[in-house]
This record gives sequence, structure tokens and C-alpha cells, in this order.
Amino acid sequence: MSSENKESKFSGMLKNRKKSKAASTVEDLHNTETTVKEDSSTNNTQKKVGRPKGKRSNPNYTQISTFINKENYESAKIRLIKEGKKRDFGDLVDELLEQWLSD
Repeated sequence: MSSENKESKFSGMLKNRKKSKAASTVEDLHNTETTVKEDSSTNNTQKKVGRPKGKRSNPNYTQISTFINKENYESAKIRLIKEGKKRDFGDLVDELLEQWLSD
């Protein structure tokens, strides 16, 4: 038997997949049309999905890199967590810089 006449192990699976894909494409088109109609009717009331805008996208902030003592950084993080406020390390540094600059 020559290798040209021999089908591969997966040729039958590939044929079946192509047949089922063609049949499901018609169903997908119908479902897409229905979904688009539903989406257009509720488009004005939906909230945007995703993360809220942060400092990275705010033009009033800039990212910096600096070296500080590891123990000070860890102690500051622990204290910020214990405060329970929504203040991060960057907010703390910014607040301290403002105080220092106002003197």
C-alpha cells in the first residue's frame, strides 16, 4: 500500500469538523443577528465593563522609581493596611512630598 492512498489518523476527524462547522455557521449567524438586535435596544443602559481609570492613565501623575530601605517600605505598607483607608504607598509618598515642599 502506498503512502499517497493512505489517510492519516486525523483526516476523518477533520472532515467531520468541517461539516459540523459549516452547519453551525448558519446557526451562529442567526444567533448573532438576534444578539445585535437585543444589544441595540439596551445599549444606552449598560455600564462599561473593565477596570476604572487609574493613576497610570491620569496625566497629572508620573511614574518614578527610587530606592528606599526595605524595612521602612514594609512597615509603611503594614501601617497603611492597618489604617484601613483606601490609600496606597504612592498616595503616602505624594502627601509627604507636598508637606515637605510647603515648608
